[in-house]
Amino acid sequence: MSTPMSPLQPIGALRTFSDPEKAQIQQRLQSDSKLQTLAGSLNTFLQASEYQLIQMMVANKIWTPPPVPVDPGGNGSLEFGLVDYWLNNLAPTSVQDFWKFIAGGLPATQINATNLANLITAVTPPNPGLVGNDGTIYGFAKYEQMDPNWTLCLSEYLAHYLLDDFADFGSTPAQINAGSGSQISIALFGDWGTGNYPTGPASSVMNAITALNPDYIIHLGDVYYAGTGDEEQSNLLNMWPGSYQGKSFTLNSNHEMYDGAHGYFETALANSIFSAQQQTSYFTINYGKWTILGLDSAYWSTSPLIMNGSICEAGSSEPGANAQTQFIQNLGLTPENVIVLTHHNAIEYDGSKIVSDEFGNDLSQQVTNALGGEPAAWYWGHVHNGIVYPNPTFTGNNSYYRCVGHGGIPFGTAWGLQQSPPTQVKAYADTPNPGASPIRVMNGFTLLTITASGQVTETFYDQDGKVTWVSPFTYQLGVPTQKAVAAGASR
Repeated sequence: MSTPMSPLQPIGALRTFSDPEKAQIQQRLQSDSKLQTLAGSLNTFLQASEYQLIQMMVANKIWTPPPVPVDPGGNGSLEFGLVDYWLNNLAPTSVQDFWKFIAGGLPATQINATNLANLITAVTPPNPGLVGNDGTIYGFAKYEQMDPNWTLCLSEYLAHYLLDDFADFGSTPAQINAGSGSQISIALFGDWGTGNYPTGPASSVMNAITALNPDYIIHLGDVYYAGTGDEEQSNLLNMWPGSYQGKSFTLNSNHEMYDGAHGYFETALANSIFSAQQQTSYFTINYGKWTILGLDSAYWSTSPLIMNGSICEAGSSEPGANAQTQFIQNLGLTPENVIVLTHHNAIEYDGSKIVSDEFGNDLSQQVTNALGGEPAAWYWGHVHNGIVYPNPTFTGNNSYYRCVGHGGIPFGTAWGLQQSPPTQVKAYADTPNPGASPIRVMNGFTLLTITASGQVTETFYDQDGKVTWVSPFTYQLGVPTQKAVAAGASR
């Protein structure tokens, strides 16, 4: 068993802490209720993440009972599905002891050696890998979920959150005037910061974008693996067209928070390419009476591994904790005139419910309350897929909701979206990618063309510059939703 497990061994690369740092962490764990909540939630989160992986294995008929899987409850993420096993079976004793120190014990794991072997066999070439319900690919290739470099996420996350080491939250949000021409065009794409590697789509996506010559280019966040300064330089800045200096924007994200947002604020936003943002992670682009509102859904999130979004932290006295809410309210925007951009998703990937958690992260409610109603449209990344939701949504929302998180990470056809009824999901990215693994589909982006009268034409493109999986769609800004009218009447 030792040979096939070897790709998982880099879990031992988790950062070690000096004695003074351990003392600092211990003091913070005793006095900081926020950190106590975070530490107490880690094992629950990891067990829920493992269960998502087990569900994928069961669906692909590679799970060998016993044990019979048990749902531990809680919210998790498929991309962290193997951490339980790593910590219990492969991590050095020093790492296990440190985990027990911060989390009160190791997370219980339901995966045994037999089922790990089943998983490894299923994802080792010539087998192409497994595809999760949301399109996540389990395999050993770069950026697939058994890529050992993902351990950098956990390592950096622990270091920065345990030691309270964060970049300053920007305080000078830009308000860009897009002029008064007959129309403007904006390219949107998320989770693109993967850099240049064999079969990597980032260059193709950017080439397809620049061929359309949009007025603005906006990245919805995620530079991998942990948004470090080096990664921001190599995976984002070095891949970005210099001709778009001052016309480019990039949002903060969960992966960039793993580095305490140092790479994001101090490398990416400090570069002249993103000078329009004034080193602040939220902004507006104003075109006549229409507004594109870019928000930071990561910095103030209190969810484990920053998997759920938040634009504020209620009850916090930290500088900036409620700055975005105040910024939105002070703008006095008409909700139906606004297109919102965030990294995190407001609804679940399959359109089944609003995303919220027990830690106060309710992005949908926060944004809607601050605006005084639902925005006309909302675009996000985070989920590595391209998804168009119906309007109204299954959750009862009347915004045009879109996921544009398929800019760079490899992904496959999401069987969870295949199984979702049309009341939850209208369309999703599924164009085969002949230049890569047989289970991969094409990455891509969307282009918004907005006229002076508020007509928005939305076109999703694959990385080859073609329109395939969903037809262009037009909607009108400035049309009140019932919720927006109700909210406006109460103001």
